[in-house]
Amino acid sequence: LFGVAQAQRTVAHLTLPPVALVGLGGLGRREMAPYSDLDLALISPQPDDPRLASLVQSLLYPLWDAGLTVGHAVRSPAQFAQLVRTDATVRTAALDMRLLGGAPPLYLELSRQLQAARRSSACRRQAIEAAQRWAQQGSQGFVFELQPDIKQGPGGLRELHHLWWLCRSLFDIKSWADLRRLGLVSAYDLQLLRDGHAAILAVRLALHAVCNKRQDQLRFELQDEVATFLGMGSGAGGRLPGDHLLNLFYVHATQVRGAAGRILESTVEQVGRPARGRRKQVDGFALLHGRLTLPSEAEAGAPLELATVVQLLRAAQRHRLGVHAKTRERLCGAAGRLMEQARAPLPAPLAVVATELLSFVADQGAALLLLFELDLLPALLPDFAHVRGLTQRDLYHVHTVDAHLVACARCILQLLAAAPADPADGEAPPHRAAAVAVAAQVQRPQVLALAALLHDLGKGRGRDH
Repeated sequence: LFGVAQAQRTVAHLTLPPVALVGLGGLGRREMAPYSDLDLALISPQPDDPRLASLVQSLLYPLWDAGLTVGHAVRSPAQFAQLVRTDATVRTAALDMRLLGGAPPLYLELSRQLQAARRSSACRRQAIEAAQRWAQQGSQGFVFELQPDIKQGPGGLRELHHLWWLCRSLFDIKSWADLRRLGLVSAYDLQLLRDGHAAILAVRLALHAVCNKRQDQLRFELQDEVATFLGMGSGAGGRLPGDHLLNLFYVHATQVRGAAGRILESTVEQVGRPARGRRKQVDGFALLHGRLTLPSEAEAGAPLELATVVQLLRAAQRHRLGVHAKTRERLCGAAGRLMEQARAPLPAPLAVVATELLSFVADQGAALLLLFELDLLPALLPDFAHVRGLTQRDLYHVHTVDAHLVACARCILQLLAAAPADPADGEAPPHRAAAVAVAAQVQRPQVLALAALLHDLGKGRGRDH
C-alpha cells in the first residue's frame, strides 16, 4: 500500500518530502497474529508538511476498511527521539522497530537517534529500576488457570515481551542468542525460551484463526476446537483434545516463567554489580548474592540427592533466603531423577524435614510455591504426579487440581500466620478477619495445612474423590 501510494504521487508529478514507513511493536518484531493491532510510524524530517496528509490517508483507509486496528503517528527522527527519552510507552514500542518502506537513509538516521536516546543515563536508570522491581516482586498469579489468557496472563507471551524489552534496553541485544554470548542465560534456558515462545504463539495464532477475530483467552468452549485445529486428538482415559492443549500451554508457560525469572536475576546481578566478598555459609550451603546455592560438587554436575535438595530448601525457608537462579535451573533439570528417588519411602529424619518444608507457617507457603514451580512436589508426594495439570471443568474452580491444592494450602498457611491478604489476590473478603480468629485456635496447624494440600489428591481416578 505504501509503495502504491508513493507511485501514484509520482505518476501525478507530486513530490513528497523524504519519508520512511516503520513498523513498531509486534509488527516490528515479526510476531503478528491474524487480528493483531498494527502500530505504524511515518518518519520524515518535515512531519507537518501537508503533502504527507494525503499519503497517510491513502495508506490508512484501506487498512481501516479491512477491519484492522491501526495506531499511527507522523514524526521527525528528533521528535521520536525526544519521546523515547520521556515516554516509557513510546520507548518500549520503539524497541521493536523495522523499516517497511521508504527511504533507508532516513531509517538509519532514526535508528541512530533512538539508540542515543535509549543510552541516556535517565533511560538506563529507569530500566535498571524496572528490573529490580520485577525481581523483587516476582511473578504474579498461577500459570495453571483453566481458561488462560495466552497473551496477557501468567506465563503468557507478555512475560516474554517484558523480558525481551528489558534486555533490549539494558544490553541492546538483537536476538535471544545475544544473552547467551553475554553470559546471562544458559543453553538450557535459551532453549526453553525459544520452544516456549513458538508453542504459545502457535496457540494464539490458532485462537485467532478459529474465532475469526481477536481472541486471547482460551475459554472452555474453544479449547477442543483449537486443539483439533493444532492436530491434537483425544487421549487415554477419555481425556479431551482441549486437555492436551492446556497441558501443552502449562508446560511451556511454566518453563518460560522459570527461565525468565532466572535471566532476570542474572541481569539484576550484572547491572547492580554487587560486591564480591567471601562466600558465607548457611547450614552448610553457600550464599551467592544473598541467595543459597548447592554445594560445589553438585553445581559441578554430580547427581543430586533428594536429601540435599530438601535440606537446601528447608535452610532457605528457615532463614528467609532465596535460592540462586543457577541452583533453581539445576533443580528444574533434575526433577525427573528426583522423582525416581521418591519411589522408595523417605527416611524418617528426612520425612520430618520434608513435612516442615511443606507446612511451615512462618513462610506462609513460599517454599510450597517454589516446590510447585520447580515441579518438585511429586518428589516429596508421589501421588501429586497424578493430579499434575489435571483439569476440572466446573463452575467452582479456576485452576487445575494441583494448582488448586497449592493455592488452598497457601491460603491456610497465611491465615494461620495471621498475615494480611496478598494484594495480588485482590480485595480481601469480608470474612477474612473471622477466619484469622478461628485459625488462631487451631491446635495442630501443620495437620490442617497438609490436609489442605492433600484434600483433592483422589481426583482423576474415575471415582468420587
